[in-house]
Amino acid sequence: MERLGHFESSHEQINQLHRNVVWGLRGNFVSIPTDCPQRDERLGWTGDLAIFARTAGSLYDTTDMLGSWLEDVAAEQLCDNDGVPSLVTPNCLRDEHPPIPTAIWGDVIILAPSDLHRDSGDVVVLERQYASMSTWIDRGIARGEDGLWKEDAFKFGDWLTPEAHPDTPGECRTDPQFVANAYLLHVTRKMQEICRLLGKTEESDRDAREYHRLRAAFADEYISPNGRPVSDSQTALALALQFDLFGPSQREVAIKRLDHLVRKNGVQGRYRIRGNACHTRRPGRQRSSLALAYRMLQGAQCPSWLYCVLQGATTVWEERWDSLMPDGSINPGEMTSFNHYALRIRRQLYARHHRRDTCRWSWMETRRHPAPSGWKLDERQGVSYESLRKGGLRVADQRRRTRRPHLRSTQLDSESLVARRRRDGR
Repeated sequence: MERLGHFESSHEQINQLHRNVVWGLRGNFVSIPTDCPQRDERLGWTGDLAIFARTAGSLYDTTDMLGSWLEDVAAEQLCDNDGVPSLVTPNCLRDEHPPIPTAIWGDVIILAPSDLHRDSGDVVVLERQYASMSTWIDRGIARGEDGLWKEDAFKFGDWLTPEAHPDTPGECRTDPQFVANAYLLHVTRKMQEICRLLGKTEESDRDAREYHRLRAAFADEYISPNGRPVSDSQTALALALQFDLFGPSQREVAIKRLDHLVRKNGVQGRYRIRGNACHTRRPGRQRSSLALAYRMLQGAQCPSWLYCVLQGATTVWEERWDSLMPDGSINPGEMTSFNHYALRIRRQLYARHHRRDTCRWSWMETRRHPAPSGWKLDERQGVSYESLRKGGLRVADQRRRTRRPHLRSTQLDSESLVARRRRDGR
């Protein structure tokens, strides 16, 4: 796979964290995207890839590898599983874990192709996976009478929160039903966008109506009129903020509540795989929220991203924040891993220091707004990303650029693009 994205700053521990994410990907993207290259879980877990696909695409060109794997996911789903994706693909756990509808793990059917298209601009991946996507959204999800997830359907929820006992990884503060339905709304809106891109106007309009109906049902069930979710946790608030499930007035209440919980919990990462992807990205653009996000990023006590770095890690740890205990002993829980890629912190580094406001799906206009962090981007490297899209430019933020740089890229023909690559030594 071709390397696309880089990050370098004056904060050596953050640099090491980024290198850990890169090496975690390289250790897991071998033939299929496994979630860890050791242990008996060395399998193509769909839920982990659903969370990590976008991060992977900002580091490497994953179009071919993940595109091929998604074809396998769809083949098992449509031919063997009556429209339900497996927890792992290839499904070597069929006897132990027969395929059942599962939020987020099943949602890889929609989230991963959407991420591949976002990175490459190639609608072929959406066309190829459309039957798989529409089957999952139309009849694969186990729905109740209101169209949301059935209460009795199995859900991982906010799996392996820091408070969970080593022997009970499913214990979490956030209602698994809340997590599942937040993602249901997210993938329903994604499906509406995909149908629009493919020119399926009727299906797009139908999905838009369904999204608004489900959003109202979700609000009635899980959000108070003032904007407090029934699950008063960082994960619940982060998911609902990221997926835009609050009304305008409720959103400000939710941001303040999230800030309060973060400070109350010691500015540490008290949320897990399903919530961490959202927590530092869009909850609030006020300076206080941004400063709090950076404090979380630079926290050194467990649970935090830098805890493992300070313990000498060279890849990202999971399933536990404390796979290696402060005294140097191994976490006694059976689900302990020293190389697990599903934490999306690399995406947060990109989002804050090289935020791209995508004005259109074609990415022909890109605005970059580096956010202040208290530490500097490296003057030689900074943050760089090379778009796979036609006409994409190699974009790099350098410390000496203007405070709010704005780049409007222009369409390049293939000859100009080759010349540009040669000039840049690529």
